[in-house]
Amino acid sequence: MTDHPALDTLATLDADLLRLERSRASLPARLALGELAASATEHAGSLAAIDAELGPLAASLAELEAEVGKVAERRAVVEARLASSTGASRDLVAMDAERQHLAERQATLEDQEISLMEQVEPLEARRAEVLGLLAPIEVSAVERRSELVEQEASLDAEIAQRTAERTAVAGEIGDGLLRRYESISRSVGGVGAARLVDGRCGGCHLALAAAELEAVKKLDPDAVGTCEQCGRILIRPGQFAE
Repeated sequence: MTDHPALDTLATLDADLLRLERSRASLPARLALGELAASATEHAGSLAAIDAELGPLAASLAELEAEVGKVAERRAVVEARLASSTGASRDLVAMDAERQHLAERQATLEDQEISLMEQVEPLEARRAEVLGLLAPIEVSAVERRSELVEQEASLDAEIAQRTAERTAVAGEIGDGLLRRYESISRSVGGVGAARLVDGRCGGCHLALAAAELEAVKKLDPDAVGTCEQCGRILIRPGQFAE
């Protein structure tokens, strides 16, 4: 019967190890990083939408600015020639007509430029706002990643300690019973033994049928029962670890 308290302890350690491994996905820093990533994704989507609208407008504005510059430069040349010209009146009339055309063209382009700027400026302001929201998220993410490293290191240390304890306890169990336990653990994807408490298997939490429970009760003290529902080894009262 000396195997049974050790088997009970082994099952407890294995349950702890499973719990610890499963907690890896829900470490506080990991959950916080997930929330930050979701926020960053949302803001990045907003930024992409803004850029999709802003890009063509900004390109058109740049083209207009370049065109205004060319027209203004040509207008300045014509006006300078008019101011210093001593040529025939026909030439002066032609230059003055060009000057007027250039002035009208410049005014039209500048109106278009103002109209585009009125569309671009709120988008640029919104873009700056979104970037301002993303900046602290990136800072927080760096901090949370550092915390995650620490939390995982602490978790790994606890797992290593439990694993060392498990190795020691497993050495106290007979080879045959240990092999059976390990085989059941693999088949159920968890712990291969459970306590029988108040007629229920501590592994699947189902109540044993009356005949099954009676059969388990009649087993020799050194014998181990089996849960017919889940296949786990049943550790009965009196076989528990102290």
